[in-house]
Amino acid sequence: MVILAPFIGTGLFEETLHRGLVLKILINKMGDTKKGMITACVISAVVFGIAHLSNLVWVAPLPVISQVFYATAVGILFGAIYMRTKTLIAPILIHGLMNVSVGIFDAFTSPDFISQRDSNPTDIVETIVSTLITVILLLIPAFVFLRKVKPENVSENDNGVLQA
Repeated sequence: MVILAPFIGTGLFEETLHRGLVLKILINKMGDTKKGMITACVISAVVFGIAHLSNLVWVAPLPVISQVFYATAVGILFGAIYMRTKTLIAPILIHGLMNVSVGIFDAFTSPDFISQRDSNPTDIVETIVSTLITVILLLIPAFVFLRKVKPENVSENDNGVLQA
């Protein structure tokens, strides 16, 4: 259960909410042009990133701010994957696998590893640099996928799957 909960629960829930609901609503509002779809993807990703501020309850500010930027970049990538594949299955699986890998990492490190990361200037610089590198590496494939999104007549079938 410890491994399956983040895989199924968080991946399924967050992708259904942020890509399956928020992104679809924004595409309907922004229009199904390429510009409208990219704008909708970025806005839904920012909402996804900001939602991670709730972690301030458990974790120190610097790692949470880093997570907000990371989650926003991941949100753009997952949105692009969703719009290219026209199904939530790929983002749900990738999100779940990412969460499981974080759980495995946490199991092999101290439980306080992340929450204590902003205790000295070296950690602050390291966190900022690693966040920037990670965000850039996530945004490269995201914008490659978005560049190839086909905006014509995107709609949803009875099963909630986007179709052209």
